[in-house]
Parts: sequence; structure tokens; C-alpha cells
Amino acid sequence: MDNGKKVEISSYLGTFMKFKLKPGVNKIQLTYSVPKLKLGSLISGLAALALLLVAFWPKIWQRSRK
Repeated sequence: MDNGKKVEISSYLGTFMKFKLKPGVNKIQLTYSVPKLKLGSLISGLAALALLLVAFWPKIWQRSRK
């Protein structure tokens, strides 16, 4: 964002980002979010829950049989 207006960001040398600025003082704000963060967190949480269930299943099974 350049002075309240969105500008086009392009690639430079395949690694860097570049965009055009007007002469003078510019206020620049770049916002980044991690792609698929929510999905990855959900999968990790479900995997941790499954591991805990597998680890404690014998104790839970023994209590229910008594």
C-alpha cells in the first residue's frame, strides 16, 4: 500500500519484491499471512489428540471394564 492506495507488487530476481513509489515521503505497509496456517493447526491438533488417545487407551479400557 502506497499512501493509502494499493499498488502492484512484482518479483525481482525471483526472490525480492518490487513496486514503484512516488518521489518524496511514502508510507508503506506490507501485510503477510502464512498460507494454510489454520488448516495446518487443525491437522496438528487432531494428530496430537489421536496420539494422546492411543497413549491413554489401555488405562481408559481397564477402568471401564471394572
